[in-house]
Amino acid sequence: MIRIAKTSIFLGILLISIFVIFTPGAMVKNASGDLVVDVKAKGSVFKETTPAETVTFEFELENLGDEMTKVTCKVLSNVPEGWEASFPGNGEILLDAAGTGGEKHTISLAIKPSYGIGYHDEIKTFQVSFTPTNIHDSSLKGNEVILYVTVKSKGFAPAGIEIFLVIATFIVILVVVIIIRKIIRKKRNK
Repeated sequence: MIRIAKTSIFLGILLISIFVIFTPGAMVKNASGDLVVDVKAKGSVFKETTPAETVTFEFELENLGDEMTKVTCKVLSNVPEGWEASFPGNGEILLDAAGTGGEKHTISLAIKPSYGIGYHDEIKTFQVSFTPTNIHDSSLKGNEVILYVTVKSKGFAPAGIEIFLVIATFIVILVVVIIIRKIIRKKRNK
């Protein structure tokens, strides 16, 4: 009977450990164990847009540790030519210690697709990093959390100023042709 109880307790602890390890979200700790941050994407990590629109991805960060923590957010992957991807400001957030009411914060990543004349049908994936650091000792860093977001840009991008330059050039050529024709008619009528 005692043997069954010990086995049951061991299995219970093992199951709880597995549950904690594989819980959704990304929890990170530093070597001393006092830096714990949970990062979750709010909403979908895949968004569709047109070349003229900027999409926004939101991430919720929560400090589960007992120290104020700075989290540095940045886009790791090379941003494709013509695309823009950025966090507001310098991408750093201060999270109060757990239980203080200021331990949660939402940060947005804005991505703007390339905008060139013509039809676009592009899918790009961006690697996003969240690195927690102890604000009192910058050498204490938690594990970097990596998440991925994907943007599909599909649609026709009308011209910007280029169309006006083409129209202006056409008008200038048309005016020059009309003037030349009038000059030629005057010479013939003389």
